[in-house]
Amino acid sequence: RFLNGVLNAFLDIFNEKESLRHYPIKGGVQTIQVILFSIGFISIIGTIIDQSPARLFAGLGASAAILMLIFRDTILGFVAGIQLSANNMLHKGDWITAPAYNANGIVQDVTLNTVKVLNFDNTTTTIPPYALVTGSFTNWRSMFEGGGRRISRQILLDINSISFLREEDLLRFKDHFLIGEFVVQRLHSIQQACNSGNSFLAEELRVTNSMLFRVYLENYIRQMGKSNPDMLYMVRYLPMAERGLPVELYLFSAEKTWKMYEAVVADLIDHTIAVTAEFGLRLYQSPGSYDIQYLRERVNQI
Repeated sequence: RFLNGVLNAFLDIFNEKESLRHYPIKGGVQTIQVILFSIGFISIIGTIIDQSPARLFAGLGASAAILMLIFRDTILGFVAGIQLSANNMLHKGDWITAPAYNANGIVQDVTLNTVKVLNFDNTTTTIPPYALVTGSFTNWRSMFEGGGRRISRQILLDINSISFLREEDLLRFKDHFLIGEFVVQRLHSIQQACNSGNSFLAEELRVTNSMLFRVYLENYIRQMGKSNPDMLYMVRYLPMAERGLPVELYLFSAEKTWKMYEAVVADLIDHTIAVTAEFGLRLYQSPGSYDIQYLRERVNQI
């Protein structure tokens, strides 16, 4: 009981240390306690039956296979706990997702036999530690420790709205603080190509409204304040399908907590959708009840 009290005191002190409390030390302490109580129990039995505890321990060798079956989960949990700790795979307080066990939440406790996860819907999932070692799970700790949380969203452009911009159309944007410099440089390059008689280069330098839209979004992402411009960001086309041309916004948000992150995503999508029309582009979406009603009204007017 004295040694058990020492172990419990050690565990309490360990958990009070902010820099150490995230390590899954509880499983190791529980393993030592199991060994300690096993030795104590055999010693007590040896005293009662007036036999040497050494002889009882020697007799346990013959029943090792039975003990392996009885303490299978405990032994596997002990080994898995060492692997989780040695490889820095799991800490208390980490956000993990394990689809095989419907776990998506914060690790509350790591013991010898279970990893307790408080899901975001306030349910609790318990997972055997060896299942995390032999299977797969996602730990989001590195995302919180890193420079940003990834945002990857798509919009669909109606390909029938994509066209070349004339010079007078481009001049409308020459004073724009996000794309004005690009427009002025591109018009100057086109003029130089025309003056030199390089018709192919002049044709190659023509600007489409979708190109200008991409340049605008990249500059907007870089300066929006809630993104991390030091990490990868881009606006790219995905393979075209029957639903239109997918445009992906790829960046990393400086806000990492769930609510603030979703707010950044919402602001970005709101702005992207609203600004699309300024470039003469249309978003694609499947016809809905409003479209059918509007078409019916137009037909009735005719």
